[in-house]
Order: sequence, then C-alpha cells, then structure tokens
Amino acid sequence: MADADFVLGVGDTAPALTATLNDPDGNPVDLTGATVTMKIRDVLQAGASRTVNITITDADDAEVQYDWVTADSDIAGDYHFRIEAVLASGKIMSWPNDRNWLLRVTPDP
Repeated sequence: MADADFVLGVGDTAPALTATLNDPDGNPVDLTGATVTMKIRDVLQAGASRTVNITITDADDAEVQYDWVTADSDIAGDYHFRIEAVLASGKIMSWPNDRNWLLRVTPDP
C-alpha cells in the first residue's frame, strides 16, 4: 500500500489542505486572476472524478487552501487528487505534474 500524501478519517473535514504552487524552478506562480480547482478520483474508479474549487489565500505567494467537506471523506478508501490552475494568461498548470497525490480516508474502528 502506497504512503498517503494526506489522511482523513471517515467524516473528517479538518485539517484543511494547504499548498504553495511553485513553478518548475521553485518560484511561486502568480495566481492573480487565476482559477484554481482540484480533481478528486477514487483510485478504483478509473475516469470518474469530481472537480472542486480551491480558495486562493495569497495570489502573490501562490498559496491555496481547500476546506474538505463531508462528501470528500464519507467513504473509506484511497483517492487520487491533483490541483489545477487556469492562469490569467489562459495557460493551465497542475500540481503535482509528475504523479497524482494520494488521499487516504481511513475507516472507523
């Protein structure tokens, strides 16, 4: 079983997911005028995903936050997720771009 990048218990809505979105050189991407979303998919259901909006908390420093909702953690299992930004220029960037992050929702005992 792969190590999870983020772990929630069934029904958990905290802690929030926070991230700094850097370019390949490690510099923060200017998120002024950008739209940021996250795609979440059950690892066992290829192709079926849902997209949620992410809040930009600091556009200049490329900081974002997602506050989980109950629907994100109502079923135990592993989920792939990836953040995507449509920049003001219309260009699209995603994080991470070399793999998917793994969210693990652990079952109640």
